[in-house]
This record gives sequence, C-alpha cells and structure tokens, in this order.
Amino acid sequence: MTQPLPLIEQPFTNEFGTINVGDTVIAVTTGYSHNVSVSKAKYLGYIESVGWRGAIVKKVKLEVQNFRNVWYYKGTDTEWKWNYSDYHKVKDQLETRQVPYFRKTTLNLNRIAPIKDSEHSIVETVGKLV
Repeated sequence: MTQPLPLIEQPFTNEFGTINVGDTVIAVTTGYSHNVSVSKAKYLGYIESVGWRGAIVKKVKLEVQNFRNVWYYKGTDTEWKWNYSDYHKVKDQLETRQVPYFRKTTLNLNRIAPIKDSEHSIVETVGKLV
C-alpha cells in the first residue's frame, strides 16, 4: 500500500498573499458534477507531489467544517438510529438537527485566500477565486 505524502507545515504564498499554518481562509472547492462550494477553513500546510509532466506540484491541505443531519428524539439528546421498519411508528417523536464535524481535504487547484477584516473584501476575494 502506498504511504501518504508528508504534510509540510510551511506558509503558502499565492496572488492573495502569504497564508500561515493555522490561518482561517476562504476555500473554493469543486465536487460531484463540478459543483462549486465556498467554505471557511483552516490552513494546515501543503503536500508536494509529482505532476503529470514530472514537475513538483504543491497541493494545499485544509480542515473544513461541515454539517450533517442527525435524527434525535424531540426534546432530548438521544440519537435515533435509522431503521425503516420503526420509522413510521416513531416519526412524530423525531426531529433533525445539524451537527458540525470537521474533515481534512487536499485542494488540487489551491484556490484559497486569507480572510480579511472587511466583508466587502471577502466578497471581492471570492469573486476572484471562482
């Protein structure tokens, strides 16, 4: 089995400036069917891999916060595990909540920018990244 590439915890520089390890950034990612997403993330470092022409390529590694929907019994913190045969019996006692979780991702196109103080500058930056 192939070993994962080592994470290099060094600053990353692009046209938006220098981003240090631990900085909060805006990340533009693409997913299934080229779906574009804009997320707030934490910069972890980068990995170096060999591109298709043999050149060394830097790929940014981030920690992104996402949310998942979880079924709970109403008014409690007891999670209900999905079971189709029981669902029709208990559906009136259930509610969904969004629970945050963190995932690590590697960006092939390195579309990240540091978050500035002004909301106007964030909108401008996202426009340049997309």
